[in-house]
Amino acid sequence: MIKKFRFYSLFWKIFAIIWLSQALILLSASLIIGLNAERAQQNTTVERKIERQVQKVLHRYENSLQPHFPPWLKPFDELAEIIDLQNGFRIFGHLMHANDQSTRSFIVESENHFKYKVNYVSLTRGDALEQLWQRYGKVHVLFSLFFVSVFSAVITTLMANPIRRLKKHVTLLSDGELHTRVNEKLTRRQDEIGGLANSINLMAERINALIDDKQQLLADVSHELKAPIARMQVANEMASQIAEENNLPTRSHQQIDKDIQILTALINEILDLAKLDNATMNGQEDLVDLDNIILETIDAAHYDYPSREIRYTGLNKTFPVSQRLFYRIFNNLLNNSLKHTDSDIEISAIEIDNQIKVAVRDFGPGLQPEVLTNLFRPFTRGESKATGFGLGMTIAAKATEKLAGKIIASNHPEQGLIIEIYLPLKR
Repeated sequence: MIKKFRFYSLFWKIFAIIWLSQALILLSASLIIGLNAERAQQNTTVERKIERQVQKVLHRYENSLQPHFPPWLKPFDELAEIIDLQNGFRIFGHLMHANDQSTRSFIVESENHFKYKVNYVSLTRGDALEQLWQRYGKVHVLFSLFFVSVFSAVITTLMANPIRRLKKHVTLLSDGELHTRVNEKLTRRQDEIGGLANSINLMAERINALIDDKQQLLADVSHELKAPIARMQVANEMASQIAEENNLPTRSHQQIDKDIQILTALINEILDLAKLDNATMNGQEDLVDLDNIILETIDAAHYDYPSREIRYTGLNKTFPVSQRLFYRIFNNLLNNSLKHTDSDIEISAIEIDNQIKVAVRDFGPGLQPEVLTNLFRPFTRGESKATGFGLGMTIAAKATEKLAGKIIASNHPEQGLIIEIYLPLKR
């Protein structure tokens, strides 16, 4: 199939740039060749004019008269000289400021068939360039340079800016912002860049749809599993009760009950994650006492981890935020540190740059760089023996995103892992 011929495609823009560059090179070369040809023709013309005047001088010289040029050619005696080849005498003129590169010579024969050598100063390349400079002037040259610079800047911007904007958009996509789209100014273009912009938008839409479908499928399956698992739990309890009444072993029933509880916890976390993906924050804010909610969470954690020391440096401040989401974020961060380390926990809350910063730090071994990179992705666990499903940090990140904040995990320079959340005071 023959492709449609389009002059506005990127190919023709690049072709035009190359063609113009080559045309400028050819024009410059033609100019140099033309200057050289003009110089040669000018020298020939000058020699003919000089020869006509020299014949007059030679006529007077050979007839023992004082040779001279007409008054209007008086400056000629500083630009040319005549030498008698019979005796080597200079019979006229003397060159001033002459050198081998600027001096030209030719032989002339008089009416009496005597030969003479005429030396004269030719128009050098430097003289030619100087004349061009004087003819066009500094303003014209500077204007030409300015025009070339502007032309080059326009072409460079035309080529670089769209690519730079596409790169910025692709970077946003790689950071997980799949709802962003390429600017319509680029998608309306009719060249290859416009086609690429539309392809990137289509790719983002399909990836976003695939992720949404996967999350929806996971949520649907989890929801459908809740009823059968609940029935299994009831049946297992009934079977365990019958076994006890008949003095039969109940160990297997206890293991089944633990497995059912693990499945139930996993399903609940998956459903929580799905709810966060679909949640909207339409004024669902409370005036939260930061110290109160953090201290209550710490007290609750002491029931499961009574021997662990948790230190808190508080901030006596209330600020508007969804109490449910903030509790979920902080509870997940604290439980993650308690569950995966045996060290003490340090918690701090400060106000910085019109934001509330809450940091949770442990004193464990920290995480490998590849684990840190994927820490907030679903089902990511820091170590193979870790308990849990790898959804706690994902839920914390999603909840932070819903509150227009950001969450950062890094290894502390001294020791351990530190996770920081930043929540804006005003949104």
